Amino acid sequence: MKKIIILFITMSLLFGIFWSLGRDKKMEQEIETIIKQDQHMVLSIIYPKTKKPKLDQKLKTQIEQSYDEFMKNYVIPEKNGHAELNIDYQYDKVNDRYLSIILDEFISTNHLAHPITKKYTYVFDMKENRFLTLEDFIEKNELKKLVIRLQKQLIKENPTCINVKELSTKITPEYKNFTTFTLGKEDLTFFFQPYEIASGSCGIIETKVPLDQLSLKIDIELGEEEKKFEKVIKETSKIINPNEKMIAITFDDGPGKYTKDILSILKKYDANATFFVLGNKVEIYDESTREIIKQGSEIGNHSYNHKWLIKLDKEEFINQVNMTQDIIKRTTGFTPTLLRPTYGSTNNIIRKNTNLDIVLWNVDTLDWKIKKPKKIANRVIGKVKDGDIILMHDTHKQTVEALKLILPELKKEGFQFVTVSELKEAKMIKKFNVSE
Repeated sequence: MKKIIILFITMSLLFGIFWSLGRDKKMEQEIETIIKQDQHMVLSIIYPKTKKPKLDQKLKTQIEQSYDEFMKNYVIPEKNGHAELNIDYQYDKVNDRYLSIILDEFISTNHLAHPITKKYTYVFDMKENRFLTLEDFIEKNELKKLVIRLQKQLIKENPTCINVKELSTKITPEYKNFTTFTLGKEDLTFFFQPYEIASGSCGIIETKVPLDQLSLKIDIELGEEEKKFEKVIKETSKIINPNEKMIAITFDDGPGKYTKDILSILKKYDANATFFVLGNKVEIYDESTREIIKQGSEIGNHSYNHKWLIKLDKEEFINQVNMTQDIIKRTTGFTPTLLRPTYGSTNNIIRKNTNLDIVLWNVDTLDWKIKKPKKIANRVIGKVKDGDIILMHDTHKQTVEALKLILPELKKEGFQFVTVSELKEAKMIKKFNVSE
């Protein structure tokens, strides 16, 4: 007969040890470890003790509830089954104030078609000694924007898993729909349990939203050793009516010596735009690059040095994109979500190896080629329609002069001037009809 070793018989045999898991090399954590095995089940529970009584009690209560449920529903001696419960954790000390903890639960038995997985998340304010909800981070209006972003992002990241019908009914602008999330140094990460918005076989769905793309209610200071840049603060955004006409003006190949002139004209007409920049120019025109964000416009990725991206292999393409992402982030604190391939050319390597949204255009001003501002303007005025994306370049003097002609005329025609992301958001609002 096979000898069965029972490492721990009851939950009361908890013991604490100091153990470095290598997950956070800056600190050693006190870890609670419970391991148990018998002929009907194996059990492993590992979770941190934070020395914050309120948080520690919450973690302990959840562990006990999970254990009780497991023993009641999955350990069935009379059926000669063999069940497993594994609870692990992820620990992220964002700074001296905020702490995020995830408990990862895994249950498997020979009676289940698929293992059961679940996440429990806790975001804790150590200064105020309280748990934080999403409502502590963003206002209701920002939640509406977040819903649109998440709906689109989840579909894009999980095209074969997401149930669109469930997504539209469960991912709505209500705080109660977003109870499972964590705060990181750079992101809010949202988790959706199996069967919540996808088939059970897809497991837990997660997606990240960079903090610099959210208007947060609280200020998250990272400490001097964590600050790699001075984040640019946007001016108060203007109100955009999704039911009125709008266009997105875009500028390629900058920043350059005319970028500030263009920003000045945009500001005069309460206009936002999207600037697809080259990475090798960002540090040279760092002041102009930061001003783009400060003024409420948007930055997109246009490669590092304007190589023809469809001619590059996978590694070279990824390097072009990543170098540009990094330099923009270092300079402004903003993380681009948009990519405009050089020469407007795409292929499978580009499409399959970036998570950025690929943005082309449907109105080309030919401002790089046409030298007379009035002729450039005539390619736009009276010809654009609601939802158009216009291509221009902030590297030519004639573009500056043409913009002075274009903006007042289009404003008379009732157009709103928005970024590409704002344009997409407005279209999604119409599609999903997100409301209170």
